[in-house]
Amino acid sequence: MGDIKRIGDYLNFRMVLEANIIILDNSAWSRNGDFIPTRYDAQVDATHVVSSHKRQMNPENTVGLMTMGCDQVQVIVTPSSDEGKILAGLHGIKQKGRTLLSNALQVAQLALKHRANKHLRQRIILFVASPIEHEEQDLLIQVGKKLRKNTVALDVINIGEYDQGHVTKLEKLVEAVNNDGNSHFLNVLPGSAVLSDTLISSPILMGAEGGAANAGNFGQSDDPELEMAIRLSLEESKAHQAQVEKASEAPAQNNQDQGAPKPAQGTATAKPEESKNEEEELLRRAKEISMPPQTQMVEEPPKQAPQAATNSVFEDEEFINNLLKEVPDLDRNSPEIQALLAEFKRKKEEDQKKDENKGPEAK
Repeated sequence: MGDIKRIGDYLNFRMVLEANIIILDNSAWSRNGDFIPTRYDAQVDATHVVSSHKRQMNPENTVGLMTMGCDQVQVIVTPSSDEGKILAGLHGIKQKGRTLLSNALQVAQLALKHRANKHLRQRIILFVASPIEHEEQDLLIQVGKKLRKNTVALDVINIGEYDQGHVTKLEKLVEAVNNDGNSHFLNVLPGSAVLSDTLISSPILMGAEGGAANAGNFGQSDDPELEMAIRLSLEESKAHQAQVEKASEAPAQNNQDQGAPKPAQGTATAKPEESKNEEEELLRRAKEISMPPQTQMVEEPPKQAPQAATNSVFEDEEFINNLLKEVPDLDRNSPEIQALLAEFKRKKEEDQKKDENKGPEAK
């Protein structure tokens, strides 16, 4: 049941309609090279991933772009379903000055309030790559409560700054906004080579399945292990379920096999018996065919009539003389012809004697 609930939560997360605003930190600290190639470039790469992912979740989702560095807040792109506007807006942004975090959140909330589709849920994705010492914690909590009142969710990605006071302020901000786990805080540890890879496996893009909500420390080395652990867990559960199904099917199959052998054996033994019967029938027919000719003559006497008629024709001397005349270069007085004629006469005499002997018996 736990796996089913997690799958249901993930599907609900995937089907959410959202209007999103991405806030980039383009302060002077964003030029730091502890993230490859710089903190700002890492944010740009992650922005591509977030924008693409949001559009893939639902084509009706919109994404906007803002900056909070250079000592000013600037709306680059209002929430739009055109991803090309986001890509074009990322060019030409300068990195200098400090951030205005609380002001940026309030401007983002106003931009989301005036979204075209009011059915879209509101979400702010905030990148923090510089110190926020000048931001008062109470002011941030107050802004967070205002966002929660207006049903705005907040995802905070902290990179490059790990001072305890800095992290605590951001955590308190997320806690003030969080409503039933809709907001997340992602603290990316040093040594992460690609920020976007860490973001992909986080709860910000993967929902509750991506990791613990509201807080978490992620590094590049942890992401492959987390992904591998999830895959192995799913594979093990599938293999276990397959084994259970096979074990439950085995007794039923055995019962079927135990009930089926008798008719199967009957049919198997019937085939040799049928073949023996066929052989006996063939032998019987062969014996009938090979019976003596006398039996056939007794059973079918009419067949001898044509033979007698034929013999009588050849015994007619006039017919034979005419037939022999038609054959060119044939000597009728040759020994072979005379022997043949004599044989015909002898057979005629024998047939006549047989007829005479049968006559009295028939009477």
